[in-house]
Amino acid sequence: MMRKIKITFGYIRIIFFKKIAYINAVRYDMLKECASVVIYCYLWSNILQYNTQIENFTYTEMMVYILGARILAGQFNNGINIQLSLCIYNGNISNELIKPISLLFNFFAQRYGEFFIFLCTRIIPCLLLGGVFVDYINIRIINLLLSFVCLNFSIIIMFFLEFLIGIFSIYTLSFFGLKQVKFIILAFLSGTMVPFFILPKQIELVFQMLPFSSMAAMPMYIFLNKYKVDKIIQYFFSQLIWIAGLYIVCCLVYRKMILKIVVQGG
Repeated sequence: MMRKIKITFGYIRIIFFKKIAYINAVRYDMLKECASVVIYCYLWSNILQYNTQIENFTYTEMMVYILGARILAGQFNNGINIQLSLCIYNGNISNELIKPISLLFNFFAQRYGEFFIFLCTRIIPCLLLGGVFVDYINIRIINLLLSFVCLNFSIIIMFFLEFLIGIFSIYTLSFFGLKQVKFIILAFLSGTMVPFFILPKQIELVFQMLPFSSMAAMPMYIFLNKYKVDKIIQYFFSQLIWIAGLYIVCCLVYRKMILKIVVQGG
């Protein structure tokens, strides 16, 4: 267990310094993301300016939700599905398979490394900039910690989904198309494209039970103190069930993928 933790932190450190090596690109990405957040918040602030409350959300809470969900959606564009697809196309997948750690854990550690970079270069700067448009509510430490736990669940779920999407590159040459489909599905079902609080109650409840809700909507609901602790624990339990199910599916698909590569002479 300790060995895997050390490997994970090793990947985080490698990915961090790899990104920092291209500091100008990092600055460009930060400016691009901040500009996108400013425009997005400005548009929604005009849309919601005459709605002082929707459901049990005040105007300030709605803007905090929209800002947070938009920032979190920034990680939908990338992901290990791109690296895995390129490995398959270039034939480098064979090098990954002979490493002393499993392919699943290898890419999982890389995914956590990418999230750490995303946290440092996107989330924190955009939150600071978002204060121009949003009057932040009083932050409770317990809600902040529970939101972070929810985000960790989302990273695990997102990793499994990205792994499955990357594996499908064996059957198609259009990994860019798969990337676009992934972005649209995640943006819609996570509550980023359409906030959950403006949906009919029945549809909102269905969306909340899907694994995608932990990627944007539910961390913001928890952050805004919309749920009591017992309901949050129930939600976490449902996400653990999704994680277990996706893990089983990924293992089964992974084994079939290995056979496919052997048949192709990989």
